[in-house]
Amino acid sequence: MAEWKAGSGEGRGGARTVARVALAWTLAAFGGFPAANVAQGSLGSGTLLIAGTTLAISPESQTVPFDTPTIVHTTLQGYDATRGVLPADLRVIGDFTGPEIDGVLELATVPNEPFRIPRLSLKGQYRLDNIRLVQGGVLLAYAEPRSAAVLVTQILITRVTSRPLTLEEIRSHGIIVDGSSTRAYNFTFGFGVAGNTLDYNVPIIYWYPKDRFDLPSVAILTGGGGSRYSPPQMAPFVLKLKPRPQEQGGGCADPSGCQEEEMPPLPGVILFPTDLSLLHQFFSVVLLATNGAPEGDVLTIRDLTAKIRLPPGLGQARTEPPTTLGTPVPMRVPGPDGELGTADDLTFLVARATAQAEFLVEGLREGTHIVDFDLEGVLGGLPTGVRRLSGEARGAVVVRDPTLGIVVSHPEFVRADEDDTMGVSVTNNRVTPATSEVQSDPQGEILSCSSTGRHR
Repeated sequence: MAEWKAGSGEGRGGARTVARVALAWTLAAFGGFPAANVAQGSLGSGTLLIAGTTLAISPESQTVPFDTPTIVHTTLQGYDATRGVLPADLRVIGDFTGPEIDGVLELATVPNEPFRIPRLSLKGQYRLDNIRLVQGGVLLAYAEPRSAAVLVTQILITRVTSRPLTLEEIRSHGIIVDGSSTRAYNFTFGFGVAGNTLDYNVPIIYWYPKDRFDLPSVAILTGGGGSRYSPPQMAPFVLKLKPRPQEQGGGCADPSGCQEEEMPPLPGVILFPTDLSLLHQFFSVVLLATNGAPEGDVLTIRDLTAKIRLPPGLGQARTEPPTTLGTPVPMRVPGPDGELGTADDLTFLVARATAQAEFLVEGLREGTHIVDFDLEGVLGGLPTGVRRLSGEARGAVVVRDPTLGIVVSHPEFVRADEDDTMGVSVTNNRVTPATSEVQSDPQGEILSCSSTGRHR
């Protein structure tokens, strides 16, 4: 008994082609004998089995990242490998087009094996059209569906934001602030004497010691050197008073003949408030990562983590409990409560979802500093299975120090054993707030203080 398997298509399919072959075989076997002769004896018999088959492809549409190869599955449904062998010259062919393809690229495979789509680096919609089953160049059937779409796009979309922390936020994050978190920068002192102001400039540029950043310790524009520059905290002065005329014998008509009383000098000091220093700015740097697949797509990103790489002008803020620089930070998606940092946070990103991670950094030098991130995760939903996902992100942190102007006011004349008042006013001449333990001072606001002492 001979058994035949055949594929079917749309009008011109494989079932009709193979059926014609089987019919010709039957006529050849029986057509040369009359019907009566056939009844007299049996020369042989055969069975023709016709099975309907369909060429199916999947997925009909898919999304893949840049430079990621993918596949389109082909399945010859209705074919039973135990009942026969497919012809060796049977092929599945499709026409591949898209932004990166010049013209039409013909891709070919065998039934039940996938089309292999190459790596594509140009964003856009690609199509595999006219997918068909052919044998020896003869069309047997078209696939169902007849085309497959491949969207090449950026799956991991990142964005970096940064902002200075307020004093309350610094405390809430457990950031430890000590002497290493402050520095003297650039001060202008002024003396108000008899309504006139005399400026005294002390321009300095201070960096941390070499054991931290391999930079010069101190550069003093006015000369000098040392591990850290400290302007003099006190300026001594001497007040010399004019002697008072003393009359001889109860009177002196001619001043040139009078004796003058010698007046002792009055020494004093003016205190420079050089213990005033600037607290480093602390920043919240937030990395945002979005799954760029179209809404409803099957692609998901799981277990996404980020590592931060800081330039010399920035340092990781010391927190309690301590955190280690370079340790991967999990990126989270707010859960049903809509708040990040709670127990229902999600560790996976469906299409169009956004995860974030926060890093606390300390501004060590004024200027614009570039921050880099390394991301790693798992991408699921591709026809090829699960793949490792990696990416990079970059952002900027701008550190601006306030410029403080200090004016010291002191009376022109003081008397021994009498109280006098010295006033000190501090002006922030920049747009950057100067944060202290008690308040934040915007541009132009003046803090005034005074001290009362007695000169002897």
